[in-house]
Amino acid sequence: MKNIKIMVFFIVFVLAINIVISFQSNSSNYKLSPIVVSGGGGISNSSSYKNYIASGMISGITNSSTYKNLIGFFHTWLLADNQPCTADNQCGGGYCCSNVCSSSACPVPEDPVTPSSSGGEGGGGGGRGGFIAKEEDVKNFIINLSSIKTRVGLGKSSSETLKITNNGDGGLEISLKLEGIDDYLSLSQNIFNLEEGKSKGIILNFIGKRVGSFSGQIIVNSGEIEKTIPVIVEIVSENILFDIKLDVPAKNSILKPGDELKGQITILNVGAPEDASATINYIIKDLMGEIIYRETEVISIKGQISYPKSFRIPNNLEEGEYIITTEVKYGDSFSVSSQFFSVEKKSKLNEIKMIAKNKKTLVIVAAVLVGLTALSMLKPLKFKNKKTSKKRPGKRKKEK
Repeated sequence: MKNIKIMVFFIVFVLAINIVISFQSNSSNYKLSPIVVSGGGGISNSSSYKNYIASGMISGITNSSTYKNLIGFFHTWLLADNQPCTADNQCGGGYCCSNVCSSSACPVPEDPVTPSSSGGEGGGGGGRGGFIAKEEDVKNFIINLSSIKTRVGLGKSSSETLKITNNGDGGLEISLKLEGIDDYLSLSQNIFNLEEGKSKGIILNFIGKRVGSFSGQIIVNSGEIEKTIPVIVEIVSENILFDIKLDVPAKNSILKPGDELKGQITILNVGAPEDASATINYIIKDLMGEIIYRETEVISIKGQISYPKSFRIPNNLEEGEYIITTEVKYGDSFSVSSQFFSVEKKSKLNEIKMIAKNKKTLVIVAAVLVGLTALSMLKPLKFKNKKTSKKRPGKRKKEK
């Protein structure tokens, strides 16, 4: 009977431990309070230390008087309004205005309308002319974005501001044109006049028509000056069960034909069953969407996985801007991550080394072929000599 009571007490004790969902540990200078939030998380506090731990789509901030760290995954790394920033894609609201995050578009100063030489108006909605520049004027303009990559949900839209500044001498007529991306991007204005020292903001409107990674470029032109801005629009499904992130270090993003493109793939299961198998696509294409390389594999993902991946750049690939894209598909869930990389021409020294290497290979192959030919010619002679030597003793015996 006593043994039965001990056994019952032990079972109740184990069950009591298992159903505990939180506890608190205190001392004079330390406090620990684990908390379960949406499947996992915790907070550790003391008078001089605070830490948030999160998993899945939860994010947190670690603060002290001298330290700050953001914890999260993918698009949960975004900053709240009024937090310091350097780019729009760092902010939860989608805009970084004067190095501070905001949920509304940054104010764009309107340029004064300048009358044209023919009496019409310049600057808006397709007006042409309007500036008389001297021949010795230096024409130039600068753009605030060297490339654009944005993520949009299926059926949703987003916007970004492209700022063009006239830093030359005299007025400019600026025109903008879309190539390869006009189904997913529209411009607030296509042509306008810009006075010396003035800036103009063009609103880029992105729309998620169908899932995938779509690329193209914006061509900005003024007379003989032309600049291009490569664009990637990543459109994801409304319900994401797997999220994916592609990281290509800057040192690996400038390559030559024949080099290896090396990156790191991270995939997070944010809603699919454990050990679910997802389809992963790897695609290399040019800015106009022409596919150069494609690979598909199926991976079982439990929680989160991260692995290196490399791709051989074709030896005949021309120099220019290209895109590496990774896609993860599971049922109706679709997520994508892309990155730009560029291919440069091989240097003359490398070409000479390659030619020399090829010549050396040809010489070796030729030597081997000559050697094999010589051996094939010598073998019959040896065989013939052996056959003759066998017949001679027979003849001698016959003569006796």
